[in-house]
Amino acid sequence: MNYGRFRLSNLENSEEVNSAEQKMEKNSGITIKVPASVANFGPGFETVALAIKMYLNLKVKVQAPRKNQGIEIHIVGTEAALLPTDNTNLIARVIEQVWPQDPGFLSCLSITIDSEIPIASGLGSSAAATVAGVTAAMALSGMRLEKGEIFERAAKIEGHADGTCAAVFGGFAMCAPNIVPGDMLPRRLMWPEKWSVLAAIPAYKVYSKKARATLPASVSHKDAVINVQKMALLIEAIAAGDDDAMRAALRDKLHEPYKSKLVPELSELRKFLQGSEAIGTVLSGSGPAIISVVDRDNKDSLLHKLNDWAQNRKVPVRIQELEVDDSGLYVTD
Repeated sequence: MNYGRFRLSNLENSEEVNSAEQKMEKNSGITIKVPASVANFGPGFETVALAIKMYLNLKVKVQAPRKNQGIEIHIVGTEAALLPTDNTNLIARVIEQVWPQDPGFLSCLSITIDSEIPIASGLGSSAAATVAGVTAAMALSGMRLEKGEIFERAAKIEGHADGTCAAVFGGFAMCAPNIVPGDMLPRRLMWPEKWSVLAAIPAYKVYSKKARATLPASVSHKDAVINVQKMALLIEAIAAGDDDAMRAALRDKLHEPYKSKLVPELSELRKFLQGSEAIGTVLSGSGPAIISVVDRDNKDSLLHKLNDWAQNRKVPVRIQELEVDDSGLYVTD
């Protein structure tokens, strides 16, 4: 094992990073780029997510060992400024968990985190961090960077495979338990070009643990059946770009009715957008980000409406268009 080199490839498809591998000298470093995600999309609780062009960039370098043990962490950017620089940092903890070699080598490791993804806003910041940490540890240990392997490792650590799936593979990602117990089977669809995605992001945090605490231990058989039916419509809508199916699909019985207690803007915005150009509105992850799908031709009109709505809020709400990322995880020098 040569700790001073990475095994590097670009990630071009769902199975393998790339056909050509390169080795880099220890001071060159690599950059790992991971997109944000809209998880629990509509009725797809723990099942589907959409990758978004809002990125976490992780620069990884091997340097001379430091006196202090542990990974040297540098933070860049406004969003990343909220992240810790000690051993509680999620990326550092993931690297330490996955790293199979001498823990003392971690004192030779320097990482720089530059993230556009807001923390605890429902846009997959923890999924992106977990994917980045797993990828870094695998690269350090000389492993071949296959997306399938990265997804399996990251999903087990993150605990929520849908957002992890979107972060790794890009596009509209979906996953379900495989035949082998404990394994998840990932798949993806291309998001229809005809649809735009608009976000309303309230200026407060909702942590996943608190949001999940609102969920009941069980739901009625009736509600479960409704969500299965909605999921069938959702997949058809994405595959065919079917407005009517999408409009009917984007209602949920498993998580949104409970999490909306923490994000009152969800029901308020849905009521405000009734009869508008919006095809549908959903909670992103655990919130508070709220996502509206709209035909691209009607995007500007809906953006105007959303900005008017946001101006009258007691709690500030940021309105922005989100572009879909179709590539997922990417590694470069």
